[in-house]
Amino acid sequence: MAFSDKLKKLRMKKGMKQSELADILHLRQSSISDYENNRSTPNPETIKKIAEYFNVSANYLLDMKILFYLWEKMEILTKKLHVF
Repeated sequence: MAFSDKLKKLRMKKGMKQSELADILHLRQSSISDYENNRSTPNPETIKKIAEYFNVSANYLLDMKILFYLWEKMEILTKKLHVF
């Protein structure tokens, strides 16, 4: 599940409007809308605030397992390309 979907699901589970979450995080409502509609990604500090507010990890929000897997695959391919 993408970050945008997770954020929306967490917000709706609490019965919150985008504007309410924006106020808590000291953001504009349009920023929350952009995050939920995958038009932008929050900076690391905002991700931390979102994770703390919803009591989830940043890893959960960003699905870090997939990113680490892709990073490892990229390193393997890079090493193969540099082998003579």
